[in-house]
Amino acid sequence: MQRDSSISSLIFLAITDNAEETINNTNYEEYPEMGSYIYQLLDKHKKKEMLVNSNLHDFITTLYEIGIDPTLPMINNANEAAPSIGDVALFKDDKIVGSISLINTFYIKLFTSKNGFLGDITLRIPANELEKRDIAKLNLSNIEFYEITLHPIKYKGNIEIMNEELVHLNATISVSILELQPTVSLQNKDSLSKMEQLIGESLNKEFEYILEDLKSLNTDPIGIGRKIRSIRKYSHLTEEDLRENYPALKIKPNIKVEIKRSGSVD
Repeated sequence: MQRDSSISSLIFLAITDNAEETINNTNYEEYPEMGSYIYQLLDKHKKKEMLVNSNLHDFITTLYEIGIDPTLPMINNANEAAPSIGDVALFKDDKIVGSISLINTFYIKLFTSKNGFLGDITLRIPANELEKRDIAKLNLSNIEFYEITLHPIKYKGNIEIMNEELVHLNATISVSILELQPTVSLQNKDSLSKMEQLIGESLNKEFEYILEDLKSLNTDPIGIGRKIRSIRKYSHLTEEDLRENYPALKIKPNIKVEIKRSGSVD
C-alpha cells in the first residue's frame, strides 16, 4: 500500500474480524453505501482526535520507528446494527497482541498527542473515601460509590526517564466536573483541593492497571522506548534491547488534577 502511488498516505486503516461481511452486508437500510459510512465514522473520530495513528502515514511512521508501537481502531459489526468503533488494537511490531477500550486511549494520548481530544471520563469513587477525607458526610447507608464525570479542558504529559529501571509518567490535567452523583458541594477551597487529590489517585490507580497490561503484552504505544533512546547514554539501545527490558521496567504514573470548573454539582 505504501509503494502504490494510487493509494493516498492519508487513507484510514482499521481492524475487523469480518471485513467482507461488514462491507457487503445489506441489512443497514439507513446506510446503503457502507464504504462511505465507515469512512465518515473514522473521519469523525479522527477530527475529534479520538484515535491514535489511524491513517496509513501515521501507522507506517510509528511502525518503523524504534521505541513505539502503533495502534488501530477496531470496527465492531453487530447483527442488524451499523458498524461502530469499539476497541483499539495494540500492536507489537506488525502483529496485534491485544486491545484497549476507546475510552482508555485517554492515557495514551496524554503522552502522544499535544492537542488530542481526551473525551469525557467517568470515575467511580468509593463513598467511604469521600467521608474519610471530610469531603462529604454520608447520610444514606446504601451509598457505596460516587460517580463523577470529568471533561478535560487542558493537559500536559511528560515522560521522565529517572534511570535504566525507572520511568515516571507525569501529567497535569485541568478538568471541568460535568456531574457528580450524589451531589456534593465543592465551594469550599479545602474540599476542592481534597477532591483534586482523590481524582488524581483514582486516575493513577487505573493507569497502573493499564500499564501492567501493556508490559505483559510487551507493547509500547506510549513511546517510552523512544524517549529512552532520545537520551544520549541510551541512544545505542536497539529495538531488541528495548523489548527485552520493557516488561521489567518500573513505570510510575503521576497524574495531577486541577478542577477549573465544578459546573452543576455546586
